[in-house]
Amino acid sequence: FHYVSQLLGDEKYKASTDKIFHHVSHYKAPDGTIPSQWNVMTGDPINSNGGLGSGSDSFIEYLLKVPLLYCKAGGDFFSCVQRHPIIQDMLALYETIIENSLRSKHVVWKKGSNGTIAFPTDNMCYHQLLSFVPGMIALGAPTKGSVGERNDELALAKQLVEGCHIMYQQSPAGLGPEEAIFSNKASDTLPKISNPSYLLRPEYIESIFVLYRLTGDNHYQEMGWAVFESLERYCKRESGYTGLKDISNPDEGPIDDMP
Repeated sequence: FHYVSQLLGDEKYKASTDKIFHHVSHYKAPDGTIPSQWNVMTGDPINSNGGLGSGSDSFIEYLLKVPLLYCKAGGDFFSCVQRHPIIQDMLALYETIIENSLRSKHVVWKKGSNGTIAFPTDNMCYHQLLSFVPGMIALGAPTKGSVGERNDELALAKQLVEGCHIMYQQSPAGLGPEEAIFSNKASDTLPKISNPSYLLRPEYIESIFVLYRLTGDNHYQEMGWAVFESLERYCKRESGYTGLKDISNPDEGPIDDMP
């Protein structure tokens, strides 16, 4: 709606969604997260649980994407942010979530053969949906005020996408599981798969694409190509693509569904 207001030169669309943002952000927790379920008739939250996964992910993404879309189109990003208090509020809430929630509560660190690897999680659970996190953090890196901060954000994004990559790479199908649970044991490098299905979720590919465009590193092209080959081999059907019942045993066949 911010973009529609830009295109049409009419602030009423932007104003309507700004009211929603101010309302839901009133219920934010100290770590910046907001409730994931709402009564849309009353505007009251149904729960008090915030996170990064389903029910919260799009809100967090658009705390960053709205400012990027709105201010990138208007010339200098930082001067644009200073002219729009609502954009400042969105970015401030995004930064609070990244610093006070994501880094401390939603990243599991493990030792890998080539250094430390990070995995995006909710309550020690890796979920395929959370593969959007590396791309989001990478997109947010250029909004940082200093080179050091930008490099730090990009480094975290790279570590997280490598964790997602391992979840794909270690499966016989070359595709990632829907869910996996981490233990607190330092010796357990990989999580235990709790839901081995693959549902054609795009988040991992989105993150790879963002990192490739920001870095130009062909490593991310190779990661994307590996997923494409697995999709062609295991998921392609006459009328399109479908998910897999078990990425650990692709011979079990496809899910009779095209999500």
